[in-house]
Amino acid sequence: FPTTPWIFLYREPIEAMMSQGKNPAFSLNPSPMVQAFVKKGGYDMEEITTREMYAVQLATFCLSALRNFRDADGLGLAVKYSSDLADDFIDTIFPKHFHTPVGRDGKERILKVSEGNSYPEDGLSPVPPGEKRSDSDAPKSMKEAVKIFLQPSYKLLEDSGYNIQKCRFFTPRGVLLQCNGLIKEKD
Repeated sequence: FPTTPWIFLYREPIEAMMSQGKNPAFSLNPSPMVQAFVKKGGYDMEEITTREMYAVQLATFCLSALRNFRDADGLGLAVKYSSDLADDFIDTIFPKHFHTPVGRDGKERILKVSEGNSYPEDGLSPVPPGEKRSDSDAPKSMKEAVKIFLQPSYKLLEDSGYNIQKCRFFTPRGVLLQCNGLIKEKD
């Protein structure tokens, strides 16, 4: 386990809010991390709205991932849920991060799976890669909660040296992995 590569898959804040905001159990029993985040921000748990709580919880997930990237010694990678996700898995995540070659059959399976929408057509589920919900679909209170609580941690993920867009990988033999300024030679 300590040497296993891993990824943190994240998405645009408003998309995350719109999909998670439909889960009524999402904000029940806030964790100590959530409570500390709220207190550090100068807010009181009793004053936080449900939408704000969703944003806080998602922000703490992002911040936890960022802390773990540093502790994981180059094993963690931030990957944005996007229209390029299948290509990211084929070209970078499997072969260069997980060190697992992807042959023609594997590539075909990944592309086939990525074509479908694995979410029910209930209008409440996440938008599949390549499609976007408009910010105009979100209530004003949700946009404000994103701006105050979630956007800062999302920006940190986007700018992180552990973001797939900021990392460089070379061939599996003598691999040069450069994330967050760290350069490691792999066997």
